[in-house]
Amino acid sequence: MSRGFLLVVGVVVAAGIVLSGHVIRQRRAVEQDFQFQVAQARAEAERIRAQIVLPTTNRLPAGENFAAALQKFGLNSEQAGEATAAAGRAFNLRQLRAGNTLIVGRSVVGELREINYKIDPDRMLHIVPATEGFSAQVEEIPSHLEVSTVSGRLDDSLFNAVEDAGESAEVAMRLAQIFG
Repeated sequence: MSRGFLLVVGVVVAAGIVLSGHVIRQRRAVEQDFQFQVAQARAEAERIRAQIVLPTTNRLPAGENFAAALQKFGLNSEQAGEATAAAGRAFNLRQLRAGNTLIVGRSVVGELREINYKIDPDRMLHIVPATEGFSAQVEEIPSHLEVSTVSGRLDDSLFNAVEDAGESAEVAMRLAQIFG
């Protein structure tokens, strides 16, 4: 074989070795990046499982006790009894009112996270699973009152005037009640 041919083959082999090394390094980098993204996705999924609460809301039916109402939300009789006992230590359950809001929050995988009963506009009975049974407490519902002035002109309808002033339909409804 000629010397030139051997030189070309040597250059081609060297280039192949260099290219193979580069491809292997790139593949490792991509694989490491993929493993990092998988770890991040797992951490995010765990965060979602731990933190996200999906609420189911219903009104407390007339004539029904607290435990029976909780069983309609899918709690078994033992859970409903324990939650009711904890609630009774924090709030007089004879003061339950039909029509008040009852909210059961579960994780995305269905684990019970919290039970809330709206006592009145200012207070909420908050019940959470504890290491043994449930714990309950009455919490204040934070409220924020803001006074603002809005002006406008009423030409055709109250709703249009309120909308033109940049306010919500709720404000229009409240004004309609006042003027009614």
